[in-house]
Amino acid sequence: KLYFFDGRQQYRKNDTRYFSQGRFHNISNLSKQTLPGGSVTALTNGQADNFVFAPEGIYFRLKAAAAGVAGAYGIVKVGYDAAPQGTGDAARLKNTDMRRVVDPDTSGAGYPASSPNVVSLTGGRVGITNYVFSTLNVSKDFIAYIGRSTDNRGGLLPGGLNVVIRGTGPDGADRYSAPRTVRTGLSKFDLDGGGIDIIDDYMYWLTEDKDKKRYRLHRIKKDGTGYGIVKDLRY
Repeated sequence: KLYFFDGRQQYRKNDTRYFSQGRFHNISNLSKQTLPGGSVTALTNGQADNFVFAPEGIYFRLKAAAAGVAGAYGIVKVGYDAAPQGTGDAARLKNTDMRRVVDPDTSGAGYPASSPNVVSLTGGRVGITNYVFSTLNVSKDFIAYIGRSTDNRGGLLPGGLNVVIRGTGPDGADRYSAPRTVRTGLSKFDLDGGGIDIIDDYMYWLTEDKDKKRYRLHRIKKDGTGYGIVKDLRY
């Protein structure tokens, strides 16, 4: 079953519309509006990105890195009833409303989440292209996300396609497993738009082979088995 992911789209929960705005990661925000035609309330601005609207809550990449660790970004869930601290550009989600799914890992050696933004440079700084796609997605059984693949000096980190298994404890609260890398080395720079899609136990993604003028559709199961190329799509 597919759940809803951001893609700068919107999600309706009862009589409230939730949506995100902002092309660049430093101005990404999440807002809500009571329908029909109510005023817009900013829930958070510049604090989070890569919002995924699942029926039971909103998942996102928390952009506040661990102290002194470049690129250690965690994944968090918040309920639809969360109220912001501050308003407008100063709106932020409260720590008490956020449930940590993937810890940013203060050692910097864990499973940090990658930004959904990709910047392409052509001829130095001439022809800058910025595009956004989901590097995080959620199904009823598991969470899939791309690990951060570059640090602030441009060096390569392992990246990888990571999986967190979801469950429910005896008290009815959410339970999340530790992240596991099921496809080592896969980074957002390998993807060709669309991000990571989930159908049943499989994750799907596209890559591009420009020399052979084709896209390739890949898939792998949540447990790391069953990897294969589903189809070559020539253009």
